Amino acid sequence: MGSQSALCGGGRYDYLIEELGGKPTPAIGFAAGIERLILSLNKDDFDIQFTPDVFIISMGEDAINFSIQLANQLRSQNNLVVINNTTRGSLKTQMKDANKSKAINAIIIGDDEIENNQIIIKNMITGDQTKVDFDKVEKHFK
Repeated sequence: MGSQSALCGGGRYDYLIEELGGKPTPAIGFAAGIERLILSLNKDDFDIQFTPDVFIISMGEDAINFSIQLANQLRSQNNLVVINNTTRGSLKTQMKDANKSKAINAIIIGDDEIENNQIIIKNMITGDQTKVDFDKVEKHFK
């Protein structure tokens, strides 16, 4: 990080409380900048594999509102790792994001799906797609 190599700084502040009107109190303190800590990490030191179970793709305001409820439901009742994409990107862009995340399944929710009380579940490994009624989504993942 060049000349800015300190990750944190601090010291003793024995007289600080007294100067602020309190009783004499020995003290220490420090602060660290999160950005510097992140920059100091070596990516190769960590072998963290993160594979979400579900990546939810939402197309439209109603779909986004529904997806938030669905994501919470799948997380709490099915103990799934769920990414809920609410970026309002195109279907193509969001599918690319789902692929990059290495999600096992993608759930696609749009205006047609909201109207028909169904979602599309795409297995990202096999490419198979299934339409599932709203009330049967949880059972699909058990």
